[in-house]
Amino acid sequence: MQKKITSFITVLLVVVLNSCGGGSGSDISEIQLYPVKSGTEYQYIDKSGKIVINPQFSEATVFRGGLALVKSSGDDPKWGFISENAKYEITAQYKEATVFSEGLAWVVMTNGAPTAINKKGETQFTLPEAEKVRIFKNGLAAFC
Repeated sequence: MQKKITSFITVLLVVVLNSCGGGSGSDISEIQLYPVKSGTEYQYIDKSGKIVINPQFSEATVFRGGLALVKSSGDDPKWGFISENAKYEITAQYKEATVFSEGLAWVVMTNGAPTAINKKGETQFTLPEAEKVRIFKNGLAAFC
């Protein structure tokens, strides 16, 4: 029964992502792992429905450019970025974060301002007056 449910979720996820154009212009054929909720936590499965990364995240996104945005579980969950081998490439330390787009992601530390980081986790710049930010598109990012 579990295998049927996982297979159904995989097919449904592929259909949804395909109909949405992969979310951010990414090609659906490039996606190797899919986040799927199992109970209260997210895991990652491959195209055949095999569990590749065990359930351990309270939130999870599709991998983009080798990294996925995930939120840790527990009493004080934080956002971070993992590689496809489930290793944190950028430690889960942010109260808010966006996916990477055009090589940059927005992150916010507790009591901090939105900060743009690269895929190494290095700060590129900070917007101390911004309250909200959007992902980068064509070299620009909206903020208020």
